[in-house]
Amino acid sequence: MGDNNTGYAYSSSGSQSSITQTGDNNNGHAYSLYGGNENLISLTQRGNTNTARLRQQGSFNTATVLQEGNSNTLMGLESTPNYSNIATQQGDGNIMSLTQSGDGNMLHFGQTGNGNSATIMQGPLN
Repeated sequence: MGDNNTGYAYSSSGSQSSITQTGDNNNGHAYSLYGGNENLISLTQRGNTNTARLRQQGSFNTATVLQEGNSNTLMGLESTPNYSNIATQQGDGNIMSLTQSGDGNMLHFGQTGNGNSATIMQGPLN
């Protein structure tokens, strides 16, 4: 719902990606790449001018993202199997970058307020 929203969802065999957008000028990309299976991405954007790009490689990865407010940015990469993350941004002008590698990582992270920035890396990041 809204105007000028774009959403791209791509899922490889056995994986699911969904994007829900409310507001204007939101941009969402959700990719579960070829070669993996049983991946899940759920991206919800409420507000205006929010951007999220999520990419999953490997199998059995789960990402749930909620952006509420305006001008929030999230960039995320999950690679290799068995990741789970829940990222929430509430407010305006927040930026989050998330990278997980290795096995069995789990993340629950939220930003509330305005103008927050976070870079999160988990696992052996060679």
